[in-house]
Amino acid sequence: MFIRQTNSTNDLLRSLITDYQQGKVVSDEVSTCLQQPLPVVHAGFQTAGRGQAGNTWESEEGKNLLFSVLLKQPKVPIQEGFRVAMWAALAIVKTLHDIPLTIKWPNDIYYEDKKLCGMLIENSITSAGWNYSIIGVGLNVNQTQWLSNAPNPVSIATITHQQKDLSSLLDKIIAQMVEDLSLLEDYENLKRQYFDFLYRKDGYHYYVEREVSVQPTDNQWDDLHGAFEAKIVDITPQGELILQLKDKQLRTYHFKQIRYVIKSKNEN
Repeated sequence: MFIRQTNSTNDLLRSLITDYQQGKVVSDEVSTCLQQPLPVVHAGFQTAGRGQAGNTWESEEGKNLLFSVLLKQPKVPIQEGFRVAMWAALAIVKTLHDIPLTIKWPNDIYYEDKKLCGMLIENSITSAGWNYSIIGVGLNVNQTQWLSNAPNPVSIATITHQQKDLSSLLDKIIAQMVEDLSLLEDYENLKRQYFDFLYRKDGYHYYVEREVSVQPTDNQWDDLHGAFEAKIVDITPQGELILQLKDKQLRTYHFKQIRYVIKSKNEN
């Protein structure tokens, strides 16, 4: 279902689900949308797009893909909801297989050291188990200039020097998600594929611990003060990153507890 403008596709989709589940009268368009295997709300522009940890998402109107997908009653253990993040990220990199992309833990999509796509996954869990997951996606497609101080944005257009049809690309992404639904029940295969695309999966790289917060990241581009070198050795079923330091010490982090040290776009 396409809407020209909304505050947030995640918020809109959640509102539609609530009305529908409570038996309120909804339009035929909404009813048809929510009865699809993977209902999708797609917006031309978001006035309050959100990212992880309270960050905002800049998008020029009509240039990018801004959408939310409803995954009904995910067939995964409640304590292993990270499977949804892996599944969604894989669908993006598989669809854009002609571009060498990686998945920056937990589920950002990167081209080299630049961010192409971000996701915000929000779950609804009841005493009976999973109700649903909403996967909000912001994918930079045809935008070539950014007005905010986002440090490392990139788009498909800036990578390939070609414009893409947004509706066609969205259809392909959703088709890939549908094709991969069975992966949600096959953890080992899902994790193996996720690791195949994992950003900085090889060797030692710098990381910085951060205070857990839901506030936006003010200074993502730290110098090396307080940084340490480590390599990724595993990810738990709950989505925690396990790093090994050079002295073989292991450290485990939730995604809000650590960030990568990446050069700013202004650095050489």
